[in-house]
Amino acid sequence: MFLTENIIIDLLGIFVALLLTFVVNHIWTLGYWKRRGVSGPEGIFLFGSMKDFFLSKKTMADFLKDLYNEYKSKGERYIGCYLSGRPIFVPIDLDVIKEVLVTHDNFDSHGFYYNENQPLTINVFTLAGTRWKEVRTKLTPSFTPGKIKMAYNSLLDCKLDLKVLLDKASKNNPVNIKDILVRFTIDVIGSSAFGLDIGSMKDSDEPSDFVINGNKVIEPSIENSVRFIIPFIVNHNILRAFNFTAFNQHINDFYVNTTLSTIKYREENNIVRNDFMNLLIQMKNSKNEHERLSISEIVGQSFVFYIAGFETSSTSTNFAIFELSQHQDIQDKLRQEINLVMNKYENQLTYEAVQEMVYLDQVVYESLRMHPPSPFLMRQCNKDYKVTGTDLTIQKGTLVFIPSYAIQYDPEYYPNPYKFEPERFNAENKKAIPSYSWLPFGEGPRICLGMRFGIQQMKIALITLIQHFKFSLNKRTTLPLKMSRLPFLMKTEHGIYIDLEVINSEDQTREHKNKNE
Repeated sequence: MFLTENIIIDLLGIFVALLLTFVVNHIWTLGYWKRRGVSGPEGIFLFGSMKDFFLSKKTMADFLKDLYNEYKSKGERYIGCYLSGRPIFVPIDLDVIKEVLVTHDNFDSHGFYYNENQPLTINVFTLAGTRWKEVRTKLTPSFTPGKIKMAYNSLLDCKLDLKVLLDKASKNNPVNIKDILVRFTIDVIGSSAFGLDIGSMKDSDEPSDFVINGNKVIEPSIENSVRFIIPFIVNHNILRAFNFTAFNQHINDFYVNTTLSTIKYREENNIVRNDFMNLLIQMKNSKNEHERLSISEIVGQSFVFYIAGFETSSTSTNFAIFELSQHQDIQDKLRQEINLVMNKYENQLTYEAVQEMVYLDQVVYESLRMHPPSPFLMRQCNKDYKVTGTDLTIQKGTLVFIPSYAIQYDPEYYPNPYKFEPERFNAENKKAIPSYSWLPFGEGPRICLGMRFGIQQMKIALITLIQHFKFSLNKRTTLPLKMSRLPFLMKTEHGIYIDLEVINSEDQTREHKNKNE
């Protein structure tokens, strides 16, 4: 049965054989792109092309941006690199990016792990292929402008608490604005996704369970790193066979039980609200099987809607405030627009009033250009695809990293890209911006379903702040901003601190009259 009479020697021999197999295979893989005639950086054993990222010398945003700039200057339309030993295709040319995101259905997966036995993974972000299309088709009608308008009241309810919290914070300058925005975001999404009054802005001393568990999902930790990395190096079918869990049991139980108890309470008490949870419950009870959602699908979608908004919405708003705090002229111009529109609507922040704030729209778009939620978009090829006009075939299973952050700082598309200039997105200038060069939420069939709601949430927070406060950057803020090493998120490692100055209503009225005279 054994090779020798000594079991220890046999096991050592097996280990050495497996190790050599791994090493040889790994080295062979690091020559993948060179054998296919694709330019790109050399791969290094274990690190692949991303040594500086793994050693925390560069963020993923900076790594991809440097790569993009280097090879675009050489006239390359795409390049190949390696995530450890896994080949990654990186398109540079916007036409190639369009092919990946929109033109063909060969890339209808993000490449993330999902398991039908684990409800948190059953959502439109992680699912792939036919399974994704089924759920996406069912959910899309819930995110139309009309449905977003229906859920608008939940935003207004939270706006009142945000104003109170800002008033309180302004008495203790400087203010770490991200802390306040996280509480606002949690209350908004908690209300919309789970139908719950979390009240984190009302009780500012003790973090809610939603805050605690939300942080546990995204915080850098050994456990999270292992759960994140394994699906990128092990076949997903093998992981499903061993029932690999993407989240620990405590997190799973919290979100599953919270969703199930909310559904049960609403149905037993005939509670109907204009929010997304109500729409999900309606689909659960639909008699049309093409519209019906399972309990697992509701849990998964509620979870991803909450987690996606929990960090990205608060961080995106945080960056917009960072830019406005350094550009008082832009802040003043935006405040003037907000006051003019609010005066027209008798100081009622209606859905229609927000849509009329054109300059606010430009500010949000420019902030998202400079500070997208993620530094890149990820797709996975689900069947072999030949890139138009080339001899290159992207093979099934290949990961694609679209360097959206790098593209949005490309001076060819955005002259003087490090300047915060909302006018880039006015009606005239916007025409000159090439398609697929602004990608904070993706594009094509996989574009973020919650994009409209996320932008609306940003706008409500900015309106509340700007209408009632003047603010400037406090010297406690570390400049230049030091960015987190998390690969998929654009966030600062340290706080953004601002000084708040209350604007009383008499000053606003006087300022409004002077500008109209």
